[in-house]
Formats: sequence, structure tokens, C-alpha cells
Amino acid sequence: MKKLIIFLLLSFLSLNVSAQVQDTRPWCPAGATWIYRKTSQAEVWFSVFKYIDDEIISNKLTKKISLTDVVVGINGLTGEKYRGSHFKGYINVYNSNDSIYIYFENSFHFVYSFSAISGDYFIVNNFQNFYQCPQLVNQDDSIFVENTAIENFDGINFDVILTPLNSNSYWGLGRKIIKNIGADGGFWPGNNEIDDCAFEIGNLNLTCYYDDLRGDIYFSSFAYPDFPCSYVASTSEKNKNEKFTFDIYPNPCKEILTVPNLEGKPFDFDIFDINGRKLLGGKDFKDNSINVSKLNSGSYFIKITRDNFFSTSKFIKE
Repeated sequence: MKKLIIFLLLSFLSLNVSAQVQDTRPWCPAGATWIYRKTSQAEVWFSVFKYIDDEIISNKLTKKISLTDVVVGINGLTGEKYRGSHFKGYINVYNSNDSIYIYFENSFHFVYSFSAISGDYFIVNNFQNFYQCPQLVNQDDSIFVENTAIENFDGINFDVILTPLNSNSYWGLGRKIIKNIGADGGFWPGNNEIDDCAFEIGNLNLTCYYDDLRGDIYFSSFAYPDFPCSYVASTSEKNKNEKFTFDIYPNPCKEILTVPNLEGKPFDFDIFDINGRKLLGGKDFKDNSINVSKLNSGSYFIKITRDNFFSTSKFIKE
């Protein structure tokens, strides 16, 4: 009996682990939006970062990302929700071999690496100029990688890099760097002691994230149910649970990719490369066969949307 109980327990744990999906999608695909709560503000303020477009700088393909401060609340007289926003500018971010760089002062500045291991250091320099804060002294510093882990958010397993919250470092990135998402303390190294700069320095906490491949993912407890992330980001309401499964064959394929189990209903499709760039798409598609012959050989993601439900799958083009 004891052996049976142990066997059943191990089987349950095995099933539970296998049910968790490991995130393998790229950094900053189409639709990427990061929403950070400004924890130092008395009102409900957020910093919203949105991927806008690709931009070539110094022969490097960067992501142009907008930054907007957003305040939300409820009118005490009418009971209606309100949303106010203030556009703060653009930044250009570059990913090279899992390392993230921000462009300013005519050069790319390293921020962190998704491939770091325990014991590594991130060397941070010149960010006092990026913040456009005259009161900041020239502080170069290093951020220590304390450990790595796998953590689950909204049913998806992510590789996570842990950095200490309380240390002697002048700069910080929060507590976690989530692979192919970003740091939970902001887009760039921060320092909570400095205010009134052109860009936010500290006191940011990653609340939620969205892109067209993953959908909505919440990374921290959201204490404002009246203001879902889709409302804060001014996007259409999305239900992160509205997903379905579909099959594709052949995989790998050469010319035609078939989606057999859509019951004859029209659907939209989008095909992205491994960097998250949209290459092909179709609206109200009724044929279950999709011509991919123009794609180069390699790995791709296909997103199928039907009746406000969506799901993604990976395929190989030969």
C-alpha cells in the first residue's frame, strides 16, 4: 500500500510538471507591451512600454519602443473610470545573442543578458547621462547575478535570473530578469533615490505583459480589478484564457501547411519568424491550406485566430 501511494504521488507530480509549458517564444515580437506599476506614486500610475516598429541604427536592427505614463482611477462623483496619459518619448533597444542594449549618446549600452548564470556580473555605465538628470554623479557599477531558476506565470514556465534586491550596488534591475520578457524592475538599470528625471529611474514593478504570440501574462498580483492591463494600455479587451488548440501538417513542410481541425470556420492567420517579425497573414481565411512556399528555410510561429480565440504553434519550413 505504501509503495502504491508513493507511485501515485510520483505520477501526479510527473503529470503536473509535464503539464507546464516552457516558454520558447522570442523577445519583443509583434504587439509586445510591458506594463510597470509605479510603486512610489500615491495614485494608480503605470509606465507603459510598447514595441512600435523596427529601426536600423548603425547597421543594427533595433526595436523602437514608446514610453507613456498612464494614470487610472474612478471618478468619485460619477463612479466612471478614467484614464489619463502622458507620452514621454522613444527608446531603441537591441538584442544581440541574448544580450540587451539601449541606444543613447550615439552608441549602444549593455543592460543585461538573458543567458547569464549564477555568479556573473552585469557591468553598468553611463546611465546617468541616459536619464538626463544633472544631479546624478558619474556612477559606474556592477549588478550581481545571485541565481537562476524556473518560475511559472499564468501556466507558463520561464527561465528567470535572480538579482539581489538589497545590495551595495548603486544601480538595480529589480529582483528578476525573465527570459525573453525583461527585468521586473524596469527597462533599464534604476536607482530609487533619484526623482524628477526625463526618464523613470526606479520604483517600477512589472505587472503584466502582452504580445501577439503569448497573449496576456500577469507577473505580479494585480490589486486593481477595475483596471485590467488591456485598459491601462488602451488596447482592446483581451481574454487571456480564450485559446484553443489546432494541428498543422506536414511539419516540416515545403510549400503547403494544412490546418485540419478548424471545422470549416473562417479564421485569421499570422506567421512570424523566430525574432517575432510578422511575415505573412490572412483575414477570414476559409481554406485550410496555407501556402508558405515563399518563406526561407527555417523555424516559424503560426498564430490562428477564430471567434476571438487564438493559439500559436511552431513549424519548420524546409
